[in-house]
Amino acid sequence: MHRGEWRRSYLLAPFAGIGQHVPAHAWSWLVSIGVLHTGIAYVLMNSAFPRLTTPVIGIITFIYPVVAIIIVDWAVYGHPLGPAQAAGMAPIAVATLGVRLGWRFPLRRVSAA
Repeated sequence: MHRGEWRRSYLLAPFAGIGQHVPAHAWSWLVSIGVLHTGIAYVLMNSAFPRLTTPVIGIITFIYPVVAIIIVDWAVYGHPLGPAQAAGMAPIAVATLGVRLGWRFPLRRVSAA
């Protein structure tokens, strides 16, 4: 570690609640999220990537968090989407449509001076 780097790594430690008791059901949620998301979803997505084109992989990379927020936060936990989340999802959706539908910006020609 470089000089002073250890100080930055412990900057958020007081907010982590390290000394607090963690109930058993919280550990089961953590393990299930780790196994389901990190294990199964990671294997499924990365095993599909060799068969996909680069633009489709780009779309998946951007649309995956949006789908996760919508499905997990709203549908599973009943947490309504906030204005900031909706405002962030809109450009992702438009960009995804643009890539998928092959939208092109008009190219400007630069004249030789």
